[in-house]
Amino acid sequence: MTFLKLKAIRHVDHEIIKPIATPLKYILPVIIEIKRNMILKIKNSIIREVRRCFSRIFSLHSDNP
Repeated sequence: MTFLKLKAIRHVDHEIIKPIATPLKYILPVIIEIKRNMILKIKNSIIREVRRCFSRIFSLHSDNP
């Protein structure tokens, strides 16, 4: 009985979990890479904006001695 149960569970495991897990194995690294790229882009745009603001502030100060 227990052997048959194990066999049934294993069968369910292969029928349900494998079709889900196999694509995830390939999709997850792609998602992680996309997230990393998005974070880098956001960080770069923030740095660009901060630099622009600072350059404006410093240029205003240097214009008025």
